[in-house]
Amino acid sequence: MKNLIYIMVFLMGSLAYGNQVVLDGLEHFWGFEDEKNPMEDDRGNLDGQAHGKIQHVPVEFSYTFNDVIHLHGNLERQTFIRIPNENLNQNSWSLEFWFGYGVHSEDLENQEAEWIDLGDGTVFEWGDIRVTYIYRTDQPDNTLLFRIDGREYTLDVDIFTYYQVVINYNERERGYNIWVDSVNYKFFRASSDIVGPSLVFGGNGFSGRFNDVKFYNRTLKGWEIVQNFYAKRGLVIEPKGKLVTTWGRIKHEVGN
Repeated sequence: MKNLIYIMVFLMGSLAYGNQVVLDGLEHFWGFEDEKNPMEDDRGNLDGQAHGKIQHVPVEFSYTFNDVIHLHGNLERQTFIRIPNENLNQNSWSLEFWFGYGVHSEDLENQEAEWIDLGDGTVFEWGDIRVTYIYRTDQPDNTLLFRIDGREYTLDVDIFTYYQVVINYNERERGYNIWVDSVNYKFFRASSDIVGPSLVFGGNGFSGRFNDVKFYNRTLKGWEIVQNFYAKRGLVIEPKGKLVTTWGRIKHEVGN
């Protein structure tokens, strides 16, 4: 019921605001759009570093209106992005990013989906906050494992699908909320000092892509997370489905 109210509020507000990304409190934004310096922070001086087999794919091959970062953990296991924990608000904050699991061939002229050599991988890690993708061959769905201060929560996910992930820390409530695709799934009671010296995206075999990493210096409200989910700026595709259809069609056409 609560999530339905958020969506209704957003639908009314979007008529006035034009589906724009929430800017209030947005301190850092990594859109990976500058091919010469893909790790540049568009909102401040906090550039990240790329490690391992990372490929920045031009817009014409990214299937969105923005560029994305591809991590080929299937070719080099320790492929990841590291962002230093500097100038990040340690009171209340919100971290949002989009990710998709699965890779295409590195040859831009042959963007066939690669199903081989996929396995588990770290999606995100920040101290005692960790998100892991568990690749299952014995079940139709894969698993997204959230682990915060030793406690865990799992969620079924698909391969070759983009997901919006939001992790909120509320200083007043002294806890973390987990959101996926604008739905609030879990609350963990924990202190703010469990974060580490840097934010790490990917690693430990993760094979996939990231886009539009945002860091806010406050806790986003539910309707704001819904607004970002449907926002025009950033990942400009229809949430859920369009990417799967596009990748599937490309795989079929290349195969023929």
